[in-house]
Amino acid sequence: MSIADYWRLEAPRFRLEATKCTNCDKIYFPPKRVCPICNNDELIHMDLSGRGRLITFTKVEKPAVEFEYMGPYYVGIVELEEGIRISASIVDVAEEQIKEGMPLELAFRKYYAIGDEGIVYYGYKFRPPL
Repeated sequence: MSIADYWRLEAPRFRLEATKCTNCDKIYFPPKRVCPICNNDELIHMDLSGRGRLITFTKVEKPAVEFEYMGPYYVGIVELEEGIRISASIVDVAEEQIKEGMPLELAFRKYYAIGDEGIVYYGYKFRPPL
């Protein structure tokens, strides 16, 4: 297996994982080893649903060099069903369709590539449900 295949196929890179404290039930994303609320070190891993709603957003007109191919694009705060809030790009939505409160779902997409034949970096973004 090539290095590129290994990174593309590693499961945690293609889902949202969190930890939940077994003492106070607080959920953490990204995952933590110790609960900062109660100092419990017995946290369990859990997969987040990837479904939520858009809390707020902004349009990025002048993206950083690595993201010029995307511009202009939207970045928003998404509240997942589990109560976790995540900052992420909002994709597959037209300007007249995007609005606060709209339902969204997780989508893994390309962030950027290094070089013409280099490593492609992927990450989570959100889109309207299909």
